[in-house]
Amino acid sequence: MKRSRKYRVSKERYRSILQTSEKLFGEKGYQGVSIEEIARTAGVSKGLVIYHFGSKENLLVNVLREGTTTLFTQLDTAIQDQDTAKDKIRAAVEMYLSIASAGPALTRMAMIAVFEAAYSESIRKLWLTFMEENLNRFAELIEEGISNGELKSVDSRLVTQLVMAMAFEIIRLASLRQEPFHSHEVADEVTNILFDGISR
Repeated sequence: MKRSRKYRVSKERYRSILQTSEKLFGEKGYQGVSIEEIARTAGVSKGLVIYHFGSKENLLVNVLREGTTTLFTQLDTAIQDQDTAKDKIRAAVEMYLSIASAGPALTRMAMIAVFEAAYSESIRKLWLTFMEENLNRFAELIEEGISNGELKSVDSRLVTQLVMAMAFEIIRLASLRQEPFHSHEVADEVTNILFDGISR
């Protein structure tokens, strides 16, 4: 019983450190946060943070890994009740935008990951793995639309990169301007451009 309680407390502290790190990284940037501040804010010792994660870089890696896992789970949920490939694509775009709109700190975390990937091999590999899986999952929706006749034959990965670039730029600018945006309306615009183009 004591061992079980000790494990539960340890797990709760681990989660608290991760959540605190995500919050502080999102608010102050990776370089603007120290392990000491993370420990103090989480209400634990610096030694415990180092025991669980080893370094600030490894903390960031774990925060990003958990965030990407959650993102893919939410993506699966968003598309599971959609009937057509177009509906799935639209639901996926809205899901990405909704997450960014509801949690601007997550958007800043993505920007941190892109920047820090240039200086950290572990972060570069993790972010590249995430981007590749993200591209593959979205490209599968494009391929589904092609195979069932909803979409014409295109390079699914290139289209995916274009859609992701559009969405990320919308999110990035909204974050920099500190302006809210309506994910439902923006998702409609993005997917309308994707499916219908901009020519008359």
